[in-house]
Parts: sequence; C-alpha cells; structure tokens
Amino acid sequence: MKRVFIIAVAIVTLLVSAEAQKQKVGIVLSGGGALGFGHIGVLQALEDNGIYPTIVAGTSMGALVGAMYANGLRPQDIFDLVKAEEFDKISKIITPSGLRRGSMGISDHKNILDMLDKYIPANDFDSLKMPLYVCVSNISKSQGEIIHSGGRLHEYLLASSSIPLVFEAVELDSMYYVDGGVFNNLPAQAIRDKCTYLIGSNVNPEKYRSPIKSGKDVAMRSVSILIYENTKPGIEMCDFMVDVPVNYFYSPMDFKHFYEIYQIGYKAGLDYIKEHPEIVRKCKGKRPDW
Repeated sequence: MKRVFIIAVAIVTLLVSAEAQKQKVGIVLSGGGALGFGHIGVLQALEDNGIYPTIVAGTSMGALVGAMYANGLRPQDIFDLVKAEEFDKISKIITPSGLRRGSMGISDHKNILDMLDKYIPANDFDSLKMPLYVCVSNISKSQGEIIHSGGRLHEYLLASSSIPLVFEAVELDSMYYVDGGVFNNLPAQAIRDKCTYLIGSNVNPEKYRSPIKSGKDVAMRSVSILIYENTKPGIEMCDFMVDVPVNYFYSPMDFKHFYEIYQIGYKAGLDYIKEHPEIVRKCKGKRPDW
C-alpha cells in the first residue's frame, strides 16, 4: 500500500511539474505576405488589454513578426522598425538581383537578412527571450518542418518567408526550403501542448474574400483557397482565433498599405476582445521585464 501511495505521489508530482513548465499564453501567427503586418496590430491590441504571449509560432511573415516579438521587441517597436527600414516599400522587400541564369526566384533575401542581422544579431533560436517555433517547407523531402532550437535562426526565417518564385529557395544541408505556408500556414500544433491558452491570428480568413473581377483575382483566389486549406487544422487547435479581414481589401504584395493593414489588425484584435471578454479573464498577465 505504501508503495502504491509513493508511486501515486510521484505521478502527481510529474503532472504538476509538466503543467508548471507550460507557458500561460501562446500565440500563433499565420503567413500572408504584406497582410502579415496585421499581426503587429493584433499584438498591440492584446498588450493594450494586458495580454502578453510568452511563446510564439509562425509561418512566413508571421514567423518574421513572431521572431521580433520573441526577441523582446514590443508591437510598437516592430511598427517603428517597419517604417525605419522602409519595409512598407516593395522595392525594399523584393530586389531584382535574384534575376540571373539558374536563379530559383525573382528576388534574393539581402534586405531582409540585413534587417535580421540588425535586430536579431545572435543568429540562434536559443538566444531569443521567449520560445519561437518556425514553420518551413522542405521541398526536397516534400514535407513541412517545425524548427525551434539551435543555430541558423536567420536562415530558417528566410526559408519560412520564401514565397515560391518570388524569393529564391533557401538551401540548407543540401536540401531546399521555401515558404512554410506551402504545408502549414498556421502551425498551432507546434505549441498547442506547451501553453495553457493558445491565441491565433489569421490574416487569410475564409469569410473575408475580395470580389472576383479579373484574371488576377481568379489566380489570387485560387492561391488563397489552397493556403486556407493549410490553415484550417491550426484554427481548430486555438482557444481564441482572431480573424483579420485584410484579405478583403489588400493582397499579399500590398506592402505600401502597411499602415492600413496594421490598423485593420489592431481593430480586429480590439473587436475580438470586446466580443470575447473571457480572453482577458483567462489570459491577462504581467508584462515581461525585457
């Protein structure tokens, strides 16, 4: 009997310890190109209501915004970064130096890499102030992968945001990687069991689709449908899901509309909190001392 009691106590202790190691609030940020600027607004709305995620997962632009947040930058800092580095100009994102014989994309990653070197100088996941999980697509193995530790943080962030044909594929260990959204546009499963509450921010909500008026609209809608199919599993794993309706007004290449996209994200965050006040009751916490 005593032995059974000791075993029971040990099991309870392990369960309590595992629960204690969980982060209280996690956030997962979808891909979406320029639409991902909306995530900055969502993060600002959360913080304005005392909600501070302490573990992050993301794909593509969501991974880039998430990396800045995981490195201790506040939403306002990220907003200021975009303006200071002129990333609201497509010419600063897409550089034609990738146009050469045998190139795997229109643009290289020079400007984005320079930005990462400046704002996240330690090229290592373990150097970040909070855990970060980045989704990439390994097209050599035809599979999605989640990276969350070790070095080459910058390289995996570039890979996660390498929209096929637009950006060159990233070669790592003789394998080629592209945008994480090819396989998983909202990698909620990466951190679902590592936080008590999981908040999702999706800038490609299915219920907000722009009208089809041209061949370009047909192409964009087709791509959006494929992306949404890779988003649905993640949506179902979130406790709270903020749909940011930017895709009704703008496209993933509309970097010049940074401010408007940010504002839509901020309003979407505030509206969600107003409609779901329980998110504050469950997720409100102390701001990290970073």
